[in-house]
This record gives sequence, C-alpha cells and structure tokens, in this order.
Amino acid sequence: MLLKTSDENNPSSSEGIENVSVLPPESEPAELGHRDDVNLSNLISNDQAKNNFNVGIFKELLMFRIDVGDVDLLNHLESAPKNATFVSKTIQNNLIDICGSIITDKLIKEVNECKFFSILCDETSDLSHIEQMSLSIRYVDLKSCLIKENFICFVPVYECTGENLANTIVQKLKEIGLNLEFLRGQGYDGGANMSGKYCGVQARILNLQPKATYTHCASHRLNLTLIKACNVLSVKKLFSTVKEVSNFVRDSPKRVDLFKKKINVKLVETRWVESHEVIIRFSDMFIPIVQFLEDMTINTDGNILSKCNGLLHSTLTFEFILALEVAVEILSLTLPITYVSPTPPT
Repeated sequence: MLLKTSDENNPSSSEGIENVSVLPPESEPAELGHRDDVNLSNLISNDQAKNNFNVGIFKELLMFRIDVGDVDLLNHLESAPKNATFVSKTIQNNLIDICGSIITDKLIKEVNECKFFSILCDETSDLSHIEQMSLSIRYVDLKSCLIKENFICFVPVYECTGENLANTIVQKLKEIGLNLEFLRGQGYDGGANMSGKYCGVQARILNLQPKATYTHCASHRLNLTLIKACNVLSVKKLFSTVKEVSNFVRDSPKRVDLFKKKINVKLVETRWVESHEVIIRFSDMFIPIVQFLEDMTINTDGNILSKCNGLLHSTLTFEFILALEVAVEILSLTLPITYVSPTPPT
C-alpha cells in the first residue's frame, strides 16, 4: 500500500510536507491483530524501529500521520497516560465494533419505520476459508419513495443445509430487531439449498411467513441462461476447463501463493461462477496462467503433475484459444447487463 500526502495548506508548517509511506503488500484492512501490540512510544523514539514493517498496519498508519506533521497525535501519544492512549488493538477493535453497531442500529430503525422489507442473502468463503453469508435488506423509503438496499452484516455459517441456513437467517433477523411478520420477499441464487421447493431456505421461510415471495437472483439467472443457451461443444469445454483451472488453484494455499506471484489479482470464492467476468479475466491473464501451469509441471509430481499437465494441454489447444476469444467478444456485450442495478440512485 502506498500513501502520499502534501501538507502545503497547513498554516502551522513553514513549508509543504511530502511523505511517502510504503506498507507491506500483504497488509489488508481488517481488525487489529497480535502485531499491533508493539509499544508506540518505542517507535517514536527509535528511528530504526520506524523502518520495521512488522509492527502492524494500524501502527504504521499512526507513524505515517506523525511523520507528515500531525502534532496533536504526537502530543497525545507522548503526554497521555499509558493506559489511556486508546491505540491498543483491543480498544480499537472495540471502537470498530461500536461504530458498526451504531450504523446497523440506524439502518434497522429506518427499516422498521418503513415497516415492510425483503432480504437478500448469498454465501462466500473468506480468506480463512470460513463460509460467510451476507445479509442485505431491501425496502421502500416512505420519505423519499425510493427503493433502498443496505448491507447489514456477514454471518458465519458452518453447515450449508437449507435447514441450518434458514434457521440462521431467522435468528439473525430477531437479533437485529426485524420482525418476520413484515418480511415480504426473499432473494437468493438458484442453489438447491437456497431455492429448493421443499427443503430449501426459501421454502422453510415461506412456511414461517407465506407472504415472503422468493425471487431468483437476476444476475444468476442471466449467468445460467447464457451457459444453458450455448450448445457448442467447444464453448462448453471452455467453461469446464476455466472452472477446473480455477478450482485447481484454490484447492491448495501453496498454489494460491504461487499464482499470486504471477498475477496481482485476488481470488474470490463464490458458490456460482459469474461467467462474464471470469472468462474476460481469464483471457486477460492467459499468459500468466500458462506460465503458472508450466511452473507447476516442473515442481510437482504424481497426481498433481498429471492434473496440471492435462490442464496445460487443454488451455494451449487451438480449439480452446479460439473459443476463449469468441466467448470474450460475446460476453463483453452482455457484461454491462450484470452491472445494471434495479435500485434507483439514493
């Protein structure tokens, strides 16, 4: 992460201050962890310690602010009691949680004032490979007469059956203060555990609230339509090979790390593949992907070598490359449709 600031308009400084702070590339915005236990006073007084990038992203950002002339922050850290600097990871994480709770409470209050609402849910795995279900609320704002859609929270799930997911959703709605009596819609993808007629999430919630109509996600339907509508064998094989390459990388953290060295793109795991973007990105990254597979054939053996060789051969055939380029051209026309939001701007 690269941060740069120019403090030319600060009346307390005689000249503009420019500073560039480079944070480690693996630093991701997240809650604070064990590396944020470093004593900040030692960093301020020790120039060598300032250059240590293993002190945590939060401490790096504080030092960055001090380096570019934040006198108030420096005075606070030097003069405040050691138990009242409010920069420990525990206090900062508590503040993050409090801010999140305040925002959520305001959103829920607004939803309750509008009375009726719908829910939108989807699942994906986070970086620690824990399945997370996102919960969003869609409702009509009575003051502006506009449809609003707000993300509420992520809910960890450890069993992806229709029964467990439905119970998780119902329980979470109760926790945040939304009454199932006023639920009027459900929006999920077409997975059997979500859309199943008898045992899916939508069926179980429909039993509890018959007025909560289920709607299949429009983007997912478009994705499925494009896949099912194509009967050309080469394109079918294209989608299959791309999916196999993606799964081959994701199935091993070591392979994920090797792949990241080839390209600077995050791998996002979702339960269904968004064909448009995946195919277009695969085409853009075709050479690095081939290089990655070639490296894997050199450094592996056994079943992995056989699998990798098969994928490399499949991606280098003329049939695959031709189908890839044709698919890119066609999907480039349909991609904008997936970005069209049904919600009017608020």
